[in-house]
Amino acid sequence: MLTLKIIFWICIVLVVYTYVGYGALLWFIIRIKRLFSPTVGAARTVTDEELPQMTLMICAYNEEEVIHEKMENIRQLD
Repeated sequence: MLTLKIIFWICIVLVVYTYVGYGALLWFIIRIKRLFSPTVGAARTVTDEELPQMTLMICAYNEEEVIHEKMENIRQLD
């Protein structure tokens, strides 16, 4: 019977931690982090050289008529 009580309370603690504890833990960690580093979260401008390169994969089947339009549209995205 003691084993069932232990399992029950462990399950209750896990559910409460999921909904309340995790958010409280993150809030607490962020508060501590801001104490030691006041510039965290400050907005700054990112230059094009700092941005990572990326690859975009387009999966298309029988799209010969519209693939060129799609490619041009993608190239114009910022």
